[in-house]
Amino acid sequence: MRVLHVITGLRPGGAERQLLGIARHTEHDIEVAALASDGPIGDALREMGVPVHFIGMHSNRDPAAFWRLSALAGGFDLVAVHLYRACVWARPAARLGGVGTVVTTEHSIGTTMMEGRLISPVVRGLYVATERYSDRTIAVSAVVRDRLVAWGVPPAKIACVPNGIDLNSFSFDRTARRQVRAELGIGPDERVIGSISRLVRSKRVVDLVRAARSLGHIVIVGDGPERAAIEVAGVGWKVHTLGERADVQALLSAFDVFVAPSMPGEETFGLAALEAAASGLPVVVSACPALDGLDCPLVRWAGHDLRADIEGALRMRRATEPPAALDRYSIGDVVSRIDALYRDVWGAGRGRRPRSSRIAWSSSRSAA
Repeated sequence: MRVLHVITGLRPGGAERQLLGIARHTEHDIEVAALASDGPIGDALREMGVPVHFIGMHSNRDPAAFWRLSALAGGFDLVAVHLYRACVWARPAARLGGVGTVVTTEHSIGTTMMEGRLISPVVRGLYVATERYSDRTIAVSAVVRDRLVAWGVPPAKIACVPNGIDLNSFSFDRTARRQVRAELGIGPDERVIGSISRLVRSKRVVDLVRAARSLGHIVIVGDGPERAAIEVAGVGWKVHTLGERADVQALLSAFDVFVAPSMPGEETFGLAALEAAASGLPVVVSACPALDGLDCPLVRWAGHDLRADIEGALRMRRATEPPAALDRYSIGDVVSRIDALYRDVWGAGRGRRPRSSRIAWSSSRSAA
């Protein structure tokens, strides 16, 4: 099958890293279309030989971008969409282009937030209105599945397939640990508390900085509207805000503890915390569906005293290999399930819709 994955952008993030994992393991012939931004994930895809198309969407009111996307999509058997803006734009665009099968992967629907934005009646309405153009929806956790059902998506239309990780790629690397610490001016025996996330209010990274001050160096990886507040909270303390980084494995090797104090009800999977546990790090989390219910001795669930929880995790020893409980998230197995779902949905819909409405269009790739 020829599959076009459509995503909002290709800067580092959980959904973007999942797309990279799919590209590495899929049996299908894939290409990727980014609506609004290129980035390190796009570079990694191109290095793998995956064609990457940049649609050049300048705003949410850009009809020319809609037509470009529709024309591009028409050359594929199946269109797979990821993240909110891609869902709203690519699902109807694919249908207009004559694509017979559309599959949505829903990564992030919180109680009040979706990808860092408040879920307003307009946001929800646009999502639900365009959902009719999707044949199936993959929910990355039971939490996401339940929220989709509450929004009105038929339960029979939803398949629950978790995110996956390459367990071997997160093994502890002493050389990377020394290099990252040297880059940041951190000594080999100093304690490092780390976090990797979108810097939005629901991730509570400001609370982490306030709780961990004086416990050691605090390394914050990611970007978003809360970055300025985090930097203010860290003034006078050993706080390093690194912005977006693609070298996740190296960063995790440099940490001693990973902390993700997300707001309850807003975390829908917890990929970064899962990756941290796979690297052998003690992990402090307040909400993480990926780790909930697992027998994983590295996980410490945050209570009312985040500072005490971090102190307790700093006394834990790093594991030398990924906990066995994480085997269920092997990226190869997860992508096999996704590939099989694509085949089944495409097979069920073949011949259902005419393909004559395809529009010929030669896209310019972002590498150009």
